[in-house]
Amino acid sequence: MKIGILTDSTCDLPENILKKHEINVIPLNVSLDKKQYKDQVDISSIDFFDKIKKSNELPTTSQPSAGEFGEIYSKLDEKYDHILSIHLSKHLSGTIQSAKLALQNNPKLNVTIVDSKSASMGLGFLVILAAKLLKSNYKLDEIVNKLKKAREETQVYLTVDNLSFLQKGGRINKAESFIGNLINLKPILKLDYNSTSVEPVDKVRGNKKTNKKFLNYIDDYINNNEAKDIYWFGLLYGEFEYAKEFKEKFENHLNTKDINYKYFKNNVGPVIGSHTGPSVYGIILFKGGKYLDE
Repeated sequence: MKIGILTDSTCDLPENILKKHEINVIPLNVSLDKKQYKDQVDISSIDFFDKIKKSNELPTTSQPSAGEFGEIYSKLDEKYDHILSIHLSKHLSGTIQSAKLALQNNPKLNVTIVDSKSASMGLGFLVILAAKLLKSNYKLDEIVNKLKKAREETQVYLTVDNLSFLQKGGRINKAESFIGNLINLKPILKLDYNSTSVEPVDKVRGNKKTNKKFLNYIDDYINNNEAKDIYWFGLLYGEFEYAKEFKEKFENHLNTKDINYKYFKNNVGPVIGSHTGPSVYGIILFKGGKYLDE
């Protein structure tokens, strides 16, 4: 059975990885200054962050319609026997709801939908895992079962200078937005399998303490897992200048560890950036090798 993979543009994977693994992408939408853009199709991350600096309005986002899902499913159905559709957490977007509605409208389509329970490169890592499992000749039900187990161990930590983007989009509550916007007080936010929103887990004063917290989370993740695991670590960021200092510390820290790992980095796309703003940066922790028998 020939299986194709579809994800959405919030996976924040570099274009070369998408092409390498033959991953299909359906874009979400971004609206800014009364104009609507297809995420990473009509507007790049660099152009998007440049536009929001000049705008007096905060951007808004929306999921693909059921009709758009129906179109891409029908197109992929001509090429594949089955489609594995892996998407942004249902708690953060209506994307999965649109995908399911598309299947209700066309029940003849052979599609399996998986909720990543994550976002950004947390979703992206599951998509890469699915592609690697597929190339290793795993069966569809085996791949889905592995994805559902792997998503329980995916952790995303991030920080921002300003929580107004997350607060307006309803991804964090107003009280935390007020606390986070105090002078030089940076929130540390987490998204994992149990999250129904982006959850504040700590707040520290200054970048140095924030970066140290991130490195501690990496150590805790490694120490709580088996040494034989091959880890996947990700660095995500909005505008690179905000992550530049941490990037060097992050990479140097990984090199001090006696572990096998893969390292990925990329900026967040316009949809994720709409909810975080340009100052976001963070880490993704994942035990990819465990599910590939590497």
